[in-house]
Parts: sequence; structure tokens; C-alpha cells
Amino acid sequence: MKMGIEKAIRGAFGEQFKGVEQLEAEDAAASVSSVDMHLNMLRGAIDSFGGSVEVVSVEEGVCVLDYRGPEAIAMGVAAAIKDQFKGSVKEVVFNLEDGTTSRK
Repeated sequence: MKMGIEKAIRGAFGEQFKGVEQLEAEDAAASVSSVDMHLNMLRGAIDSFGGSVEVVSVEEGVCVLDYRGPEAIAMGVAAAIKDQFKGSVKEVVFNLEDGTTSRK
């Protein structure tokens, strides 16, 4: 970062600028609507493979999804949810088209 934004800010403000500190973002709270909104960024890829994803529930660290589509994309969906909702979602359960479930 020192060669990018810090350099530009130091050029504009000189010695008044003391530095940039990296702050950790607060974990987003997971709910059916917040997970659904987050999944909007993946729906295009899922749709292009003839699949779909719908959030069924988010309770006690478990996010349950109705999912149709490739297993590889399911892994990406689980990773995206867990990354966005680190403190809220520990496990993603997929209700699959054949009636089985898959846990990630």
C-alpha cells in the first residue's frame, strides 16, 4: 500500500499525514435475506449451468440451501457464504435435487 494510496495522500498532505491503518471489518450478520442478497453475485454462474439456489434457513450457524447445479459450484457457494458471514455461518447444508443433502 505504501506505493499506492499512501504515496498519493502523503504527496497531497505532506507531514500532516501520519499513515494508514488497516481495520478489520465487522462480520456481517447472516439471515435468510442477507445470504440471499449475497448469493446474487453467484446466481449468473449457477444459472448458466442450468442450476438454481434458494436460501431455506439460517439458524445457529447453519445455512440451509435448496440447490440445483454442479458440485464444483456448490463448493464455491459454500465458500462465499462462509467468507462473507465468518462469525455467523459455520456450515452450509445443500438440499439437492435427488432428495439428499450435502454438508460443506
